[in-house]
Amino acid sequence: MKRKYTIYNILYLIKIAGKYSPQLILLEVIQGILMGVFTSADVIFIKFFYDALEFEKTFDYILIIIGIIVVVALLHQLWFQLYRNVLRPIYQQQLQTELNTQFFDHAGKLDLSCYEQNEFYNNFVWTMNRTDSQISALLQTISSTITMIVSICVTTTVLASISFVLALLAIVTSILTVLLQRKIVQNRYQYDVDANVINRKTGYYERVFYTAEYAKELRISHVGDTLLDKYSEVLSEKRDMSLKYGYRGLKYELPLSISSKLMQPLVYLVLLYQIMVKGIGTIAGIAITFSAFWNLRGRIQAVIDLGVRISELGLYTEKIRVFLETEPTLKYGNNSLDSFKSLECKNVSFGYYPNKEVLHNIDFRIKNGEKIAIVGYNGSGKTTFIKLLLRLYGQTTGQIQYNGRDISEYSRETLCDNIGTVFQDYQLYALPLSENVLCDKYSVTEEYNVIDALKKASFDIHEMGLDNGINTELTKEFYNTGMNFSGGESQKIAISRVFAHNYSLIVMDEPSASLDPKSEYELYNHIDEISKDKAVIFISHRLSTTKNADYIYMFENGRVVECGNHKQLMNLNGKYAKMFRLQAEKFQNK
Repeated sequence: MKRKYTIYNILYLIKIAGKYSPQLILLEVIQGILMGVFTSADVIFIKFFYDALEFEKTFDYILIIIGIIVVVALLHQLWFQLYRNVLRPIYQQQLQTELNTQFFDHAGKLDLSCYEQNEFYNNFVWTMNRTDSQISALLQTISSTITMIVSICVTTTVLASISFVLALLAIVTSILTVLLQRKIVQNRYQYDVDANVINRKTGYYERVFYTAEYAKELRISHVGDTLLDKYSEVLSEKRDMSLKYGYRGLKYELPLSISSKLMQPLVYLVLLYQIMVKGIGTIAGIAITFSAFWNLRGRIQAVIDLGVRISELGLYTEKIRVFLETEPTLKYGNNSLDSFKSLECKNVSFGYYPNKEVLHNIDFRIKNGEKIAIVGYNGSGKTTFIKLLLRLYGQTTGQIQYNGRDISEYSRETLCDNIGTVFQDYQLYALPLSENVLCDKYSVTEEYNVIDALKKASFDIHEMGLDNGINTELTKEFYNTGMNFSGGESQKIAISRVFAHNYSLIVMDEPSASLDPKSEYELYNHIDEISKDKAVIFISHRLSTTKNADYIYMFENGRVVECGNHKQLMNLNGKYAKMFRLQAEKFQNK
């Protein structure tokens, strides 16, 4: 990456820190200056001591110097402990809280399609896991750089007053290491980039073996052997990559370490030459010079290392910047949806990738009070179509209209407030049962609403033996007393969400897939009741549930191939009729 982009990324990161925690930036600057003063005091005090001995100062003079040293040391420790244990944790936590809140909000606004792009997902995971630590590391690095610069100025002044040659030598030799250090950092960065994909793979295989959700199948099948083979292949790939970058790093780090070892004899040679040949300096001067030289060189090397570290942070920040600058392509308007009247799709087509359509020229219509069933074999495009209706994706061509107005003209909030959805791959959260039903904060005024919604979804709190009722915590993520339900009971909780709010359009994808026949019967009775003044769209593989639908849309290969009510489609004797008879025959033979 070019230097200007590295600098741009660093400034970008500082800008983020300044936006969410300017106090942390100010704190690190103060820390850098004070630590520079405190750490420089050692060199100054050493010079004062040797001068006191060489020029035969009084003992009282030495006591004063010692007293100053003690005061400076106490102030140093007082500030450092206050900084490390109180001030920095407070402002660091403030930064992390603000950042995560903003990142979650930003991620929630991005297109669902972003999560299907491997590069975006890698950047997203990287950003969520590392942004606050990257900013923290950058600010600490800048603080340390300020410390080193202050210390260098003091130490150079002391050393140059004794030996200008050694002061120059310390500066030149330290700067020459920059070239090697940059190569080392670039090698490490490239290793991290290449290792990221491999680490995701190893993380997946390891997670499969230690999480409870996979435990049953691992014990009743041979899939574990297959996964172990894959895991070994990835580890072998990781080992080969480590060797590759290890040998490359050796080319840069070996000459760097050798040169540092040769520096000490060179310093001795310069000092002895000055005393023995030129007759310049004293034994006390040698001690001061030797200490100051290594101190100065260490400080210069530290600044160089810090500069390289800042450049490294700039490289990593590119991923953060790419994520935060990713904008949603789906646009929303400001219109609200007061009451649902109709939804219409006109010649709608869609593809996840350019020139690869999965839906073709879909025409669809539903009015308030109607119940529409969408049927078809797996992979026919049913769920994808539902995602378009929910504006999780934008159609490639055609138009989707709510109440005669294009879907893009409505605000995101109004669509969320008017459309209730149950996905086939629904999720339950580590929250109380009440908040899982509402998908919102719970208050006691919502108690009847929550219980009624669960009842309509055939979830009986008393039969489940929930001591805490709707306040029962779900999952064992945070509490050992949390409840993990079966697939059928979990689906009932998910279904209850559409009954808990006054949605005008309800969309359900395979709502009865895990339900027993009794619960399924009760569910569709409730759907019949609510569809009198609401619109309902449901996907189902069980065609026995579609008989009472006002219209049935049969999907095949991304197209609507048949449309009508159950009687009309059976009389048509087409694909729907064939599918229905196959299912009926299956159940009759049981």
